[in-house]
Amino acid sequence: MSTITDVAKKAGVSIATVSRYVNGKADGNMNEETKRKIDEAIRELNYEPNSIARSLKSKETKTIGLVVPDIVNPFFPLMVRGVEDFLRENGYSVFLCNTDQNSQEELAYLKLLQARKVDGIILVGVDLPSDVVLEYIADTPFVCLERHENTAEFDVIYSDNYQGAYDATKYLIDLGAKEIVHIAGRENSKVANLRKQAFIQCLADHEITSDPSILNGSFRLEDGYRLTMELIEQRKNIPDAIFYANDFMAFGGIRALVEKEVRIPQDISVIGYDDVIVASLITPALTTVRQPVYEMGKNAAELLLKRIQGTVEPGKQHVLLKPELVIRNSTSMKVVQ
Repeated sequence: MSTITDVAKKAGVSIATVSRYVNGKADGNMNEETKRKIDEAIRELNYEPNSIARSLKSKETKTIGLVVPDIVNPFFPLMVRGVEDFLRENGYSVFLCNTDQNSQEELAYLKLLQARKVDGIILVGVDLPSDVVLEYIADTPFVCLERHENTAEFDVIYSDNYQGAYDATKYLIDLGAKEIVHIAGRENSKVANLRKQAFIQCLADHEITSDPSILNGSFRLEDGYRLTMELIEQRKNIPDAIFYANDFMAFGGIRALVEKEVRIPQDISVIGYDDVIVASLITPALTTVRQPVYEMGKNAAELLLKRIQGTVEPGKQHVLLKPELVIRNSTSMKVVQ
């Protein structure tokens, strides 16, 4: 591995001159010929500056911590891509932390990121209480993604989960569905609870008076499968429709329905949430609520960088993005017998 000494010797300049150049501190006294020689030496020797040493001097690591709850869920990779694309263009690397929907893991990663001296942190759907988050990372610039909380201490980028779930439920009602089951996400998830509340309110607003049937899952494919199996096996009549709190559970549910020979959408309408890329590729293609996932990640990264650079407007920023109902083949008009 080449060193700065090797570059200086190759270019015929001092080590201090190379150091000033690679750290962006070359002043007007450094002529173009000297810069050319250093550039040429760096390329020939394949020299890479010691980023750790540079960070100790500048007090910047050029790294960002990104904490996500479940990287297996196809919702999150596109969001991560939005974060990474923007930060890479601006010279930052991303340290990805997967918590597996575990609050203790969330806390452990917050401590680790502090120890690593990252320049900033993006928290996706973290369920830790606000006071705990602030206790551990208040001195580090951070932005929250999909944390629905009206707090003055947080920068937040989020989608209107309540409206998206309300629109999905209303669409099923407009199709003629009277008995609708909601397979919800984790009970301690703010996102899951917003979608559940919207489901209940929409039924009430449209005077569907029977108690709504709600089954609590965990946003995972296996829960969608298991809960749908239990639903079909324990009821004499299948419901008119199932609204899953995310696409991942809907995929598991569709598998269960197919195994039970329940036809979609002839016997039952199915709707999901998120519009991950697979939703349009399965059979039948899934009706779902599209979130602007990539844009959410990119916006969070852009806001965090402004926070790090001190160029953001005064006060914490709350950015609300709108979801969109995407109608495909897993839903149809209910035929009244």
